Amino acid sequence: MGVEKLEWHDVHAPLAQQEMPRISFDEGAKLITEQFEDFSPKLASFTKLAFENSWIEAEDRENKRPGGFCTTFPISNETRIFMTYEGTPSNLATLAHEIGHAYHQHVMEGLPYYSTRYAMNVAETASTFAEQIIADASIREAKTKEEKISLLDAKINRGMAFFMNLHSRYLFETRYYEARKNGWLSAAEISTIMTEAQREAYGDKLHSYDPHFWASKLHFHMTGVPFYNFPYTFGYLFSMSIYDSKTRRNGF
Repeated sequence: MGVEKLEWHDVHAPLAQQEMPRISFDEGAKLITEQFEDFSPKLASFTKLAFENSWIEAEDRENKRPGGFCTTFPISNETRIFMTYEGTPSNLATLAHEIGHAYHQHVMEGLPYYSTRYAMNVAETASTFAEQIIADASIREAKTKEEKISLLDAKINRGMAFFMNLHSRYLFETRYYEARKNGWLSAAEISTIMTEAQREAYGDKLHSYDPHFWASKLHFHMTGVPFYNFPYTFGYLFSMSIYDSKTRRNGF
């Protein structure tokens, strides 16, 4: 890009110069099920069940928010996934991520209720594992050099998010709670803590940071779950170790 240091927004800017081809929901369902089959027939069987029984509400309609969410119904032993699917590679990864959550619930069927109450860091292991399977499959099946570069960029960005962005959020929350012991903090003081956390997490390698990230990120305002961000890094590292050992055995 011809610059010595990237700006904060450069890190999140798309690399590809052309729009990625859209993947229909049915195509996405087929790809996810087939790739899961290579890792675990049980995972693939559950995934097929979820698609066939319409447990996934993914319609792209007006006024529907983006993102993904998975919940369980313990009496019926069923799960439901809510997301907006527009056919992008990111949507495909999100769909796989949420199916990972759903499968995690599925394998706990029959356990005593309190044995099914697991911590968030464990929750984000199955989901990031499923997401990684599809991310690598998409890269392998890319039809053009440009597509492959864009997908590889997304994979690198995912690593940066888990190792740097989420790390900065953890540092921010730790220091914010410590500072709050002494009283209220002004918006400027909170922004300073945010900037310092980002600078440390990114190794001071960026030219600019986002001091108001604390105000725009929903996760910081879910007051029932402090350190909401940390479990994603834990789950990513744990699932990557499982994924690496599995792919080595399978010769991927």
